Amino acid sequence: MSSLHENAPSLLASLGDADPEAAELLNLEMLQDANSLNLMAQENYATKAVWAASEAPIKTQEGYPGKRYHAGLQHADAMERLSRSGTLANIYVYTALMKPGDVVMGLELSHGGHISHGYKTPTRPISETAYRFNPVHYHVDLDTGLIDYNGLESLAKQHRPRIITVGGSAYSRLIDYQRVRDIANQVNALLHCDMSHFCGLVAAGAIPSPFPFCDLVTTTTSKTFRGPDAAIIFYKTWMAEEINRTIFPRFQAGNDQPHIIALAVALLQAQTEESKQQQRLVIECAQTLHQRLASYGYQFMAGGTDTHLMLIDLRNGQVEARRVERVMELANMYCNQNYVAGDKGKCSGIRLGANPMVFRGMRNPEFVQIGDLVHQAIEITKRLSSDAIARAKERNLDAPTSFKVFTDYVADGNADEPLVTLRNKVKTMARKFPPPWTAIERYSSFQ
Repeated sequence: MSSLHENAPSLLASLGDADPEAAELLNLEMLQDANSLNLMAQENYATKAVWAASEAPIKTQEGYPGKRYHAGLQHADAMERLSRSGTLANIYVYTALMKPGDVVMGLELSHGGHISHGYKTPTRPISETAYRFNPVHYHVDLDTGLIDYNGLESLAKQHRPRIITVGGSAYSRLIDYQRVRDIANQVNALLHCDMSHFCGLVAAGAIPSPFPFCDLVTTTTSKTFRGPDAAIIFYKTWMAEEINRTIFPRFQAGNDQPHIIALAVALLQAQTEESKQQQRLVIECAQTLHQRLASYGYQFMAGGTDTHLMLIDLRNGQVEARRVERVMELANMYCNQNYVAGDKGKCSGIRLGANPMVFRGMRNPEFVQIGDLVHQAIEITKRLSSDAIARAKERNLDAPTSFKVFTDYVADGNADEPLVTLRNKVKTMARKFPPPWTAIERYSSFQ
């Protein structure tokens, strides 16, 4: 009898042999990760056990446990029952429980909300929610940066929404669920929480839970939760038929079973005291980073953070957020430019998250150092911006203050000694706290 390798050698070929270009790109990505400080609030590192489960060679299936359209899925059924299950989760909920044209209320994107909560511009809808339904957005108080609950109540009474959504992607303070529950009751609306960004913190009991107050809760399972790239919808039993029918067969067919079993693993690990302590540390380290940056005079939306993220307000700092993002990228520090309340065009904020680096082992002393490094990057950005404008004017270039002039001038950063020095500091620090994937044998060579 011939071996599998003899009959189909490509099945057992390594990635490097099967596709050298893909292998090289993966190598570059992982080398970059190991040499960088990941401050992206929406990112994280899954555990070794979650990775192992998510790569399992499990067969495809359609339907729900016990009601499949394929045979031989009894173990897949058991795995899905073990876990019981983004943007799609929000769309599924809205579609299942609203009619086209119904009003859905969510926090305005530039005030900390999420694009899936009905984002639209003055001229056209952007998210699928805005195409299907009638989004009305509430806001934060521009003086405090906190949700304007009085304004939310007034809008709810005026527009009578079917669903009120709380949660977002750049709101750093705790949500007053009881207040919004009372408002929802006044207008007979369902209350929905999208806790994708802070799910891990809720699971650990590090911040208040939305569950006692909400009719629906959706969440992705990566970010602070450290699970696979998946999502969960929690709903009241009377919604089950509509939501399940909306997911399958309306939007989805085959399930991603490896991610389902990986989610089960993540849910189990989230119950451990070690995981809960790490989530508490995420908040503590985020607050340390905020305090260090505040000591340099930086202003923050909502004045700080109660969660894993913060939003630096650069409107009074004489520097564009996208320029800071670019310089930090060249210095191997990863963040993202973000709208702050009141922005009409370009983003004026830089969003930072503590979660990835906490799970790489960093603690409060390291986050003080990160604050210093971020400050250095912003100062370098200011100087490079001035230098780029001066040089462009000398050469009589069009639009000397443009972002293109800036990026052309900075290039890859290798010509600027302070930027190179900053990058080397970041690399040295990052390599002391390697990503958890370096402990997985087949990835260890990438570091």
